[in-house]
Amino acid sequence: MKADGTDARVHLSFAPVKSATINGELVVVTDLTARNQGRNALVHAATHDPLTGLPTRTEFHRQVSRMLEVHPGRPLALLFVDLDGFKLVNDTAGHVAGDVLLAATADRLNRSLRDTDLLARMGGDEFAIACTGATLDDVLEVARRIAESMKQPLLVNERQHFLTASIGIAVSDATSTCEGMLIEADLAMLAAKAAGRGTAAVFDQKLRSTVAKRAAIEHDLHVAIARREFELYYQPIVGLNNKAVHFEALLRWNHPTRGVLAPAEFLSVAEEAGLIVPIGSWVLREAAACSVRLNRSHPGTRVAFNLATQQLTGALIAEVEAVLAETGAEPHHLIAEVTESGLTTKEAGLVTRRLQQMGLAISIDDFGTGHSSLGRLRELDVDALKLDRCFVNELGSRHGRRMIAAIIQLARAVDLPVVVEGVETTEQLTLLRELDCDYVQGYLFARPMPETHVADWFSRMFVGGFAGRTGG
Repeated sequence: MKADGTDARVHLSFAPVKSATINGELVVVTDLTARNQGRNALVHAATHDPLTGLPTRTEFHRQVSRMLEVHPGRPLALLFVDLDGFKLVNDTAGHVAGDVLLAATADRLNRSLRDTDLLARMGGDEFAIACTGATLDDVLEVARRIAESMKQPLLVNERQHFLTASIGIAVSDATSTCEGMLIEADLAMLAAKAAGRGTAAVFDQKLRSTVAKRAAIEHDLHVAIARREFELYYQPIVGLNNKAVHFEALLRWNHPTRGVLAPAEFLSVAEEAGLIVPIGSWVLREAAACSVRLNRSHPGTRVAFNLATQQLTGALIAEVEAVLAETGAEPHHLIAEVTESGLTTKEAGLVTRRLQQMGLAISIDDFGTGHSSLGRLRELDVDALKLDRCFVNELGSRHGRRMIAAIIQLARAVDLPVVVEGVETTEQLTLLRELDCDYVQGYLFARPMPETHVADWFSRMFVGGFAGRTGG
């Protein structure tokens, strides 16, 4: 014990001492406290994440493997937690802000756990939790508390950030290993993310089959980009007042074994695999080239194409300039469709304004879903609104008609034309004309078609039925 009353770990060494006057031993006492503290600090630094203070992936693996070895029959569950939308925050607010968010998230996760649970940072924005002696209901309760804790905004540099967490859960059996459970929990997390994010999913064999299918799609997408298996189909956008006809370019994948695939079957995989930007670049180039060909026979025709959120960076400006120069497309013949959620960052707003200055029109796609709000119409620097098809489905009700009428009136007050998609019947068309809608799009006029069919469509519509359908 030291003089201040604290315990001390010491090392004793003895040596005999003999002389004419002395016959005894020399005792050397070495205080090991500082040495042990330094050693412990090195061990902690090697096994814990410096940002959050949590165990690393390697240390988590070691501890969970030990749990499975010492208590092979004891219930054990692993939760794999991935933050939704963190990359966008990191890219727009900066890595320092991202680090603050990660540290705050680690604290929230810790406060959501039981005393016996083990939390670790696996890397990036991924965390893992080991719950020993827990039933599935116990683990689902932990996941619920985590989701609840993430609902509160995180404040960084006086700016609120809203993050959700997708959680995958794996439960042990007699043959489980830590690595195997982590793979299962990771697969379950991907399923939770695909189901809409901010949710939890429990691993089962059906899930393994689903994830294997997604992995196959991702592999085939890489091949498709190299082999140019994509094609653009075109669907008319018809003006009810000016009789103008424009087209939306819609992506299709000519899969070698599965046939023609619509975006709903592969686009989410492309986004998660980081392939949406090269695919979007191809769409931009093809749509611009098509606009040149269409305007040779039908001057004034505009082609709308979709821009993914990931494309709305400064690099897009140079890319568009290069495409215009290469194809000879007129910028005022192109309409870039973006979702409102894609315009939440400062950079995205600057990019779309620069595109407008170049002559392109910017249209809000799927307005009325997700982050859309009527109150933001005045704030959005765009050229048109496209209402999601869900509004057309409600045209038969008084509430649905009032909703569309309100949007059209408000849009007209700020000089924004409105496009309504999903129009399939003459009754729907009649109601939209009565509501003074500007443009309509849907199967009533045509299904999406290859470019080679557009000329025939123009001939049929103008000669045999275009005027009747639009009321002109």
